[in-house]
Amino acid sequence: MEMFERDTQTYIDDYLSGEIGEKVFLQNSRPWSNYQQDYRPLIEFAREQDLDVIAANVPRRYAAEINKAGLNALDSLEVHEKKLIASKHVILDDEYKERFIATLKKNLAHSTAMSAGKEMNFELLYAAQCLKDDTMAESILEQFSKDSSKIIVHYNGDFHSRKHLGTAQKLKLLDLQLKIAVISPVYVDRDFQFTEDDLLEGDFLILLREPEKE
Repeated sequence: MEMFERDTQTYIDDYLSGEIGEKVFLQNSRPWSNYQQDYRPLIEFAREQDLDVIAANVPRRYAAEINKAGLNALDSLEVHEKKLIASKHVILDDEYKERFIATLKKNLAHSTAMSAGKEMNFELLYAAQCLKDDTMAESILEQFSKDSSKIIVHYNGDFHSRKHLGTAQKLKLLDLQLKIAVISPVYVDRDFQFTEDDLLEGDFLILLREPEKE
């Protein structure tokens, strides 16, 4: 899961096995603010069915360091810290980068930072994004290597895998023989008809109603 970072794996394992309660688990695993309504059901299902849950993401503090100083910031990490990030960092100049920067610019267009004249270093932000993708892809492959007979379901924000880019692309680069299927949401209205672009979004599409504007 993207929603948990590698250094919280022990707390996830202990909660799933019943060694600790939910309060201690949540106090130490840094869950996202929407955990209760969006991700708790997944964790509880895994607990009931005795399934493994992998904290796949890079600890956010390391992504933040890259955002400040670039990949060189990782050179000073201790050995035990380097185990929490991907061993290989791949930064591709491709469609994913274009989509990432375009999305950032759109989201930041009316933000306080932009209105205050604060410059955003999109190259560093993209490098941090790539570190997340690299780390999640490596986490998936490590788990698959333990038992290749199992199907691994990885949950992430759809930007990380839409069009087989991001994490999906990095996973494929690690092992070209892997079979990877991507599930992507597509927001539709009542008159929706599939276009060729829609069909490129993923192998399986979940059609959702456009959220109501407030």
